[in-house]
Amino acid sequence: MALIRCPECSGQVSDQAVKCPYCGHPLEKTKAAPADDWRERFRMIHSEKGLVEAILYLRTIGVSESEMRAFLQEEDAAGRIPHLPE
Repeated sequence: MALIRCPECSGQVSDQAVKCPYCGHPLEKTKAAPADDWRERFRMIHSEKGLVEAILYLRTIGVSESEMRAFLQEEDAAGRIPHLPE
């Protein structure tokens, strides 16, 4: 069993949990998401809640730092991120 962060409240939750025990946010979809779905989910969160929340989502689902950096650079190059922090 591993701990993951709830994408809604950032509480630490078992990766076996169906919903967050703190806020009740369903976790099943996050665990069952296909490998490339996180990119679209990132874009949705980015447009709705901002870049910080979208990056927290990537960390929550376990995207590696190198994969995250490469993806963010692709998004920046495509003009979907106004300014990529150094």
